[in-house]
Amino acid sequence: TLRAFVIPVASETSIASVIPPAADCINNPLVVLNGSISGGATTGLWTTSGSGIFDDPTLMNATYTPSSSDTIIGLVTFILTSTFNGLCNVEIDTVEISFVPAPTVNAGPDQVICANHFVPLSGVVSGGSGAGYWTTLGTGTFSDSNDLNGVYSFSIGDTTGTPKSIQLVLTTPASTGCFAVTDTFTVNITPGPYVFAGSDTSVCGNNDTVFYNSTVSGGATTGIWTTTGSGTFSPNNTALSGFYVPSDSDRTSGTVELILTSTNNGDCFPEDDTIFVNITPAPVVDAGGNQFVCNGNVALLSASITGGTTTGYWTSSGTGSFDDSTLLAATYTPSTADTIAPGPDTIVFVLTSTNNGNCLVESDTLAILLTASPFVNAGGNDTTCANTGGYVLNGTVSGSTSTGVWATSGTGSFVDSTDLNTTYIPSDSDTVAGSVILILSSTNACLIQDSLMLTITPAPIVDAGGDQIICANDTSLALNGSVIGSSNTGAFTGQWTTLGTGSFFPNTSESATYYRLSAADSLAGGTTLILTSTNNGNCSAVSDTVAVTITTIPVVDAGLDDTVCANTVLNLSGTVIGGASSGQWYTLGIDTGIFSSSDTILNPTYAFSNGDTTAGSVIIVLSSTYACLNITDTVYITITPAPKVDAILTGNVCASNDSIDIASLVQVAGGATWSSLGGGVFSPGANVLTGTDSLKYVLSATDLSSGVVTLILTSTSNGSCNTEVDTLAFNLVPAPVVNAGPDQNVCTDVNSVVLTGSVTGGSSTGQWSTSGTGTFTDNTTLTTLYIPSFADTTGSVILTLTSTNNGVCFPVTDSLMVIWSERPVVDAGLDDTICSDLAGVSLNGIITGGTSTGVWITSGTGTFSPDSATLNALYIPSAADITGGQVTLTLTATGGCAATSDNVTITINPAPIAYFTYSTGNSLTVSFTDSSTIVGGTIVQWFWDFGDASTSNIPSPTHTYATTGVYPVQLVVISDLGCIDTLLVTVSIVFIVADFNADTVCLGVTTTFTDSSSAFGLDSIIAWNWDFGDASTSTLQSPTHVYISAGSYVVTLIVTSQQGYKDTSLQVVMVYDNPTAGFSLSLSNPTILQPINFIDESIDAVLWSWDFGDGSVSSSSNPTYTYNISNVMTITQIVTNVFGCTDTIRIDKKIENIYPPAVPLAFSPNGDGENDILIVRGGPFKTVELIIYNEWGELIFTSEEMKGSWDGTKKGVPQPLGVYIYTVKATTLNDLVYDIWGEVSLLR
Repeated sequence: TLRAFVIPVASETSIASVIPPAADCINNPLVVLNGSISGGATTGLWTTSGSGIFDDPTLMNATYTPSSSDTIIGLVTFILTSTFNGLCNVEIDTVEISFVPAPTVNAGPDQVICANHFVPLSGVVSGGSGAGYWTTLGTGTFSDSNDLNGVYSFSIGDTTGTPKSIQLVLTTPASTGCFAVTDTFTVNITPGPYVFAGSDTSVCGNNDTVFYNSTVSGGATTGIWTTTGSGTFSPNNTALSGFYVPSDSDRTSGTVELILTSTNNGDCFPEDDTIFVNITPAPVVDAGGNQFVCNGNVALLSASITGGTTTGYWTSSGTGSFDDSTLLAATYTPSTADTIAPGPDTIVFVLTSTNNGNCLVESDTLAILLTASPFVNAGGNDTTCANTGGYVLNGTVSGSTSTGVWATSGTGSFVDSTDLNTTYIPSDSDTVAGSVILILSSTNACLIQDSLMLTITPAPIVDAGGDQIICANDTSLALNGSVIGSSNTGAFTGQWTTLGTGSFFPNTSESATYYRLSAADSLAGGTTLILTSTNNGNCSAVSDTVAVTITTIPVVDAGLDDTVCANTVLNLSGTVIGGASSGQWYTLGIDTGIFSSSDTILNPTYAFSNGDTTAGSVIIVLSSTYACLNITDTVYITITPAPKVDAILTGNVCASNDSIDIASLVQVAGGATWSSLGGGVFSPGANVLTGTDSLKYVLSATDLSSGVVTLILTSTSNGSCNTEVDTLAFNLVPAPVVNAGPDQNVCTDVNSVVLTGSVTGGSSTGQWSTSGTGTFTDNTTLTTLYIPSFADTTGSVILTLTSTNNGVCFPVTDSLMVIWSERPVVDAGLDDTICSDLAGVSLNGIITGGTSTGVWITSGTGTFSPDSATLNALYIPSAADITGGQVTLTLTATGGCAATSDNVTITINPAPIAYFTYSTGNSLTVSFTDSSTIVGGTIVQWFWDFGDASTSNIPSPTHTYATTGVYPVQLVVISDLGCIDTLLVTVSIVFIVADFNADTVCLGVTTTFTDSSSAFGLDSIIAWNWDFGDASTSTLQSPTHVYISAGSYVVTLIVTSQQGYKDTSLQVVMVYDNPTAGFSLSLSNPTILQPINFIDESIDAVLWSWDFGDGSVSSSSNPTYTYNISNVMTITQIVTNVFGCTDTIRIDKKIENIYPPAVPLAFSPNGDGENDILIVRGGPFKTVELIIYNEWGELIFTSEEMKGSWDGTKKGVPQPLGVYIYTVKATTLNDLVYDIWGEVSLLR
């Protein structure tokens, strides 16, 4: 509202007051005036320089409507003039109104944006205040609604719903009298990738394969798997369905993440999803070690189960019992059957885990050997001395094992602990303890132990005293030896001896005594005196020696004084004449340097110490040694300073820099030279002078590949000094590694480029730049958007990522090219319907626009031929496709700016499968049976052609042929969906007859089967299948077979012809049982000349045939036979039953050479040496009793000697001639008992 003020004043003509100019907006040009008049008048009139109109020019608050020319001119003057002034002059006042242009708003062009992206804003406001604010009809958010170049982030509501598009509105604020101005653009939202990796899962370490069946949909259909572990994906890491096999480190960590990330995302950001896998430990079963257990004892088991479970149960190969088979520390009681084996009986125990959850069962085994208790004897307790070199053991192990192992309660050692007669060597600790327990334990059988105590007496300790050096004019020396310790016979004593010819006084048995040198000792330059322990008991004697050396007084020369450099070594050359001709070097310095090899050689080298070089000099002393008097001499050495070099790093050490700044400091030496282990070059050169010098080192390829640089500075012109070296080693700082990402092909309707660069190594930040005229939403963020200009989208631009915050390194860049092309247009073709037996469906895809290439994928599992990249490929449905009945084929453009797709649906109708069987029945009439099938739908028509000009259209016809022969029979079937299948079978009309002959046999005898089958017509028999009636079979034409039991058997022969026809013949074959041979002897221990009854014990025999082994035979059932010779006889019995079947048995029997007792009829005890003694003959006997009676029944003689031996006397008195009665009771070696009597005549 504008105001003008006019104030009439009395006595003055007029007073005018003007308000400063105001402005109005073209799109709101109505001007509301607000004037006032006071004083000498109260009314007025509005006039204007413009051509608009007032609603009422006399109103102080009149409204003015500008004309179009007013707004074009842009300025109008309004004049308020007072009226009805009375005596006063007219007063006027003016105000100017300017019309400003209305603001213009451009929200930007419509955009196509992926749902997981954000919308870059590029609004423009011209005129007015130049400001604007964003609003939306969606539900997302603006980064800053007042920022014309901000971004808009989609809400879930924006990206779900139909249609998937929103409007973004840019509005100017009402200002300077202008109405608000708006502009709107539409964002069409394409689906973002949706990734579902699968549900989190838990697996066990021994059953840890992770199966997944993932999906990637929306803006992408492919993906790639990665893992936080180190396992492997199968079949590969790009298959959405497969499995993951964890690595050992995965199992150790117990968790692993499987991440599926979408690929081929077009203008969308990648999306990912994660399967969290928890890997629980597998059961770890340890049944324990194998054991030996004594018969009669229980087995104590001690196992452990850890990991995925802590429970399990025991089983065994034995028949004993567990107290509780679910206890890890169960007790097993062996059964009698477990221990009846004659040797060690092994029982295998298996511990199996239980409560395994998702783990596989684990088990472990141990073996327990049950043995009889062995006998173990370690030997008796004993005593030994500490210095005997070892105690020889004499252990025994017998019974169920003969092996054992020794152990000790001490810390000594056995020569071989498994040798029962090994040697035990006591340790010092054993000797101090005074005794040790030695334990012998059985091995390879149940554990039985025995032990002995070994008492260890200490050995004597002999000290003859220290070696002595005496001068040549000494005639004797004092000795002070000692022998300590005690033996089992009392205290130790000692005895002195000499290797020389001197003498001891007062005697040799005193430990403290004197030795008087002989002339020979002096001439020899010394001797050795020996003190040896005596009264040693069970200990070995111990000796100690004193070396006596006789020398002259030495003369020592350390050499001449010298001057040398501090970094060299001093060559010494001393002499020692006389004495032992030996010496030792040492110094008088602050600290001692190092004598090479030894300070006891006369010509060593000496390396100076820091104290030596700091002092500038050192005194070195040579002293004689091993002489009766030690003499010294010195040498004074002046030490000059050594060269010094320092290698200094002065520049940056980045791997991307081509050279490194270095410096040198050289003192004392005339100069130095640089060298490198990496082979780089020094600039301007490798040689430097004394003092400080600077240069550059140019890095080599070796330096860059290893990342380590080693430079060496070596002094030159060193004079009498050795070369000095300093090494400068440093690691190269990694150069930034920049990856801008792959080149991109972007569609012209996409107004942003997704950038995902990376900067690693020496930096992690970077900055984007462009060769075009577009802008970045944030050019310092590695993942950002590039908003192309119109000029960019007409061709291509180079986007460059340059590392920043490079530290000591130079910036590194990488670029990618963005090319804009038209969005591909894909036409997969028309939907089609085929029968399932069709070899494939021909495709006819078309791709135009920014590319002409593409790839086919299928919703099924079929294949494309020649490949999926051929647009007019042949699709071959799989069995699963056919079962499903429909498959969708998707053609997706490749090589273009977007993976545009189109689908074609192939409907697969089930095709019938023609099939029939037939039966000839060995006749001209054939029965045909339709067995055709179809999965889905029905078969509605059949067309038969029997091959002899006859046809039929019924499902299962019967047809009679005129003659035998071969006929092609064809069946055509048609389904209700019009799919067809044909089967052609060659039918042969022939006759075959199966027949055979078979023997009737005894059990165990081979039965021969002879084929006599026949074939008629154009056919022949090619196969024979025998079933012998006892589950045995054969495919030979005329086989043989041995039955294992008697009886009647139905034998079946099935013959098959070349045409596939079969015939069967069945016959009954008889197999007769055999008799069973068997016999025994009346005497268990038969002898010669003894009748033997052979007792028949056969079964079902009607005929017998005997062979007594000595050429004699018999056909009686129970013969009696007497052998005349002694030998092992093979007695054979062959028996025959009523079927003529036989059986044979053979028994080997020893016929012993043992005779029954026999007494001669007379004997003549006349002393002529012939027949003087009556002897019982026969035998041999175990016992013999001979009794002699005279004719009146008087007992004359009795004997239990083996031969009787009666000499014809009674108590030494010869008996008269006559007849005497004898009785003999005898038992032979084969336990036959005889009791005989008779008469014997005594003759002389």
